[in-house]
Amino acid sequence: MYISLDWNTIAKEKFYDEGKAEKTFVVHETMNANPIKKQVIQLSDCIDLYTTTEKLGEQDHGLY
Repeated sequence: MYISLDWNTIAKEKFYDEGKAEKTFVVHETMNANPIKKQVIQLSDCIDLYTTTEKLGEQDHGLY
């Protein structure tokens, strides 16, 4: 995750201490974790799932 700030020059000089920011930066343990591999699907499978008629049950009576 990244955060971007658009500082007003005077405000940055007044409120932002770059040296302190560099010293206090902590790498969270999740930053070193292996990323989750994305599941690859075929476009045709995606279209089939998207166009499949949904089967509603008795508990879904408020939806239709």
